[in-house]
Order: sequence, then structure tokens, then C-alpha cells
Amino acid sequence: MNPDRGPDALQWFLTAAGARTSVRIRGLGAIVTRNIPSMRVDNVLPACGEGSASLVVDANDDLIFTPPDGDAGDPVTVPEGQSRVLQGLDPNKAIRVYREAGLPYTGIMEMSFVDIFNGAIAQGNLTSAQRAAGHTTYRSMMLFAPADEVRDIKLWVPTLASQASWSLGTETPVAGVIQTTANETIAPTGIVWSTPTTEGTALSIPLLAAGAQLGLWIRRVFPPAGIVAARELVQLSSKFQGA
Repeated sequence: MNPDRGPDALQWFLTAAGARTSVRIRGLGAIVTRNIPSMRVDNVLPACGEGSASLVVDANDDLIFTPPDGDAGDPVTVPEGQSRVLQGLDPNKAIRVYREAGLPYTGIMEMSFVDIFNGAIAQGNLTSAQRAAGHTTYRSMMLFAPADEVRDIKLWVPTLASQASWSLGTETPVAGVIQTTANETIAPTGIVWSTPTTEGTALSIPLLAAGAQLGLWIRRVFPPAGIVAARELVQLSSKFQGA
């Protein structure tokens, strides 16, 4: 099985100086309460949802993943020094793990999946002055198709209770790099923005070839005198067809 197929065929990374870094943007956070020393959770896809999950090393030294409110998936072999995607019975409920070489590989890993606040999509907190005056910020990330082409990509931010709005735009890298700005309040140039809130109005990307990457810009606009909540959950939804 190719570890970069399935729900993790389209990957998301932070950028630095306009280039893709090695830092993945995670869908959910994983709080580990019982560990398998050799196993590391690198990404939790949002479809897993919040709640308790587990990894079990079975009698054949394969890993079995059970997501929150779901059933266990098929066993997967994870060689030392490699990463794999593990799926529950629902293939959209998946995680990516990495196995460290030379460390114990037995037993059960128990963990809780939780939402991440102040991430690349939701962006930072607002000060009182920013809330009163209104505040617009911009963040960039890189979409990457490591192994196979990804087709019919759709991206949208569902309508939320927040007064802020999120817009999306893409930029084709030149020599692997997209533009940079002096700070997050300065708009990137040449970006065509859309504000998709449903799959029907989604930002569409017809094709990302195998090994290709694409810059994605996110604009957050908070209106003057808007009302903020202590915590607001922001979700960037995606849908695509893989190989």
C-alpha cells in the first residue's frame, strides 16, 4: 500500500520564506495518555472528530487504528523508519503515524483527539483595539501531492457563528516559492479571492499533479465593532479525488 494515497493523498504544510517547510498542518491535535514508545502521530484527519482513539499492535506486528465513535480498520504494516496512513472502518477517519527504529513496538497507544486553536487557518487572537477598528490578516500554506495526482479539489470554510469571514486564493509557486509579505496584515498581490462557505460554492482546483505543490492563501476579515467569542472553531473543509 502506498502510504501517501487515500485521505492523506493531499497534504498541507506551513511555509517559510515562501517555501514549503517540513511542518505539517494538522487537522486535530492528539493528546497521548498511553504510549507505544516507537510510535509518533504526525497527523489526525478532521473526519476523525474529537474523542478517544487507540492504536494496537496485533499478533502479526501490524497496527490497528480505532477512531473516536468508530470501528477499527484493517491491520497495516509499519516498517521501522517509515510512516503510514491508518484508517478506521470509515476510510475518511484516518491518521498518519511514524515508527521510530530501535524502540519498543508492542502494546496499546491510547489518545484523545482535540481541536486546535490559533492555528494557521483560524489565525491569532484579536486585541480590543483590533476588534473595535476591524482587522484583516493573511496566512499562507502549501498544498502538496507527494505520490499521485489529486483531482477535483474543492475547498471551503463552512458558515460559522463568527462575525469574521474567511476567503481563499491560490498562487502557483515559481521555483518552489510563493510570495512573502512583511507581516500578516499586508495583502499578497495578484490573488483572486473567493469566500466559499459550502461545497457548492467551493474554491475548485482541477488538478495537482504527482509531486506538485500549490500555494494557498487564507484571508480573515473581522469587521469593525464585531463581537468575539472566547473560543471559535474554524473549519477548512476539503474534498478531492485521488488515484
